[in-house]
Amino acid sequence: MEVVIQSTFSGFKMNKYFISLRTQFPNLGDLLINRALLEEVLERGEVYVDVSGVPSWYLSIILNSLPCKNIRVRNVLSFYTSFLYSLALNIFKRESSTFLLLKPGGYMAITSLEVALRRGIHGASLHIWRLLGANIVRAPSSQRNSIGIFRYIDKFRLSAVSSSLIRDVISEEEMQDLTIPFLSSYDLAILFFALPRHSLFKPQSNECASRSRLAISFRKPRTIEEENHYLDIAEHLSGEVRTVQFVSQVFYDDEINSRLAQSFGAQFVQYLGTVNSIEDVVNQYEVAEFVISNRLHVLLLALLNGAIPIAVVGDEDSKIEGFFAKLGMHNFVYRATDAAKLDLSKVRSEWREELYGQIVRQAELLKNQLYEVLSK
Repeated sequence: MEVVIQSTFSGFKMNKYFISLRTQFPNLGDLLINRALLEEVLERGEVYVDVSGVPSWYLSIILNSLPCKNIRVRNVLSFYTSFLYSLALNIFKRESSTFLLLKPGGYMAITSLEVALRRGIHGASLHIWRLLGANIVRAPSSQRNSIGIFRYIDKFRLSAVSSSLIRDVISEEEMQDLTIPFLSSYDLAILFFALPRHSLFKPQSNECASRSRLAISFRKPRTIEEENHYLDIAEHLSGEVRTVQFVSQVFYDDEINSRLAQSFGAQFVQYLGTVNSIEDVVNQYEVAEFVISNRLHVLLLALLNGAIPIAVVGDEDSKIEGFFAKLGMHNFVYRATDAAKLDLSKVRSEWREELYGQIVRQAELLKNQLYEVLSK
């Protein structure tokens, strides 16, 4: 399959960017960071996307209303054929640069021989591509190192990358432990803070004074104890505000949030894999004063739409803690075991509007960083 949508670039060398769109499709947050990455590279050259195994509904959203149309949609065979052809042209003509972008998101530790084999093969292919002249860029992501002999596979694979962008402080420590060079970066979702209006969203509103609702969005519980914490938090906070609503941005989280909404007689809104359902989710954040979640992209999208984000974290949520620390918002992170004692009036008094301005500036820094990394 090939769909070509072209526009004219002038005044600079047209680079070629190769990206796979395979991801965790039911996750609105992953869609947002992939969309942000696409928009950045579309400003700089010609983009090839591998859509093998990508659902049509996901493709229709992520390509919807793109501001710059110069994208080629291909299956895996034609994707790598085009990639190799571009590398060959670079060797003989040197007219442009070829970039292979590794997906943003979380890079988990190796837990099995099968995963180790796949990553070893992937690492070997990355080293070959780089020898042939490809610029390999790891989009802003998290890192969790493997243990034992698997650790050497992590290091082998990551050493092939030209530029590794790391989005949280915990992952930076992991990269340092591997002695792999990296650039301190931010989650791609904050790019939307740099835009006064985005094609997938309404204009953001930052007026909290007229807001009286609380939105809650929990991830699928990983333990029975975590589910009990969810119930305690919802029960405690439902008495502090007039209206509570539950939101799910990830298909896997629908069941727990729907069940809690029923228990408390609250409204439940979910992401259904459509542009309209994205608007429904955003609408909930636009009327909420607070949004409580243990999903990073729920908190960022809520903040983008003017709500005060409150992260409730457990032992497995260091990504959120690390990223909030990087944003200078560590005061808005609470342990799930203590969150039932959370005082919303205290949170309100600690919130400062200048925090939003800081994040906008950080979004601009990320855009500048991406410009430098993707324009070599």
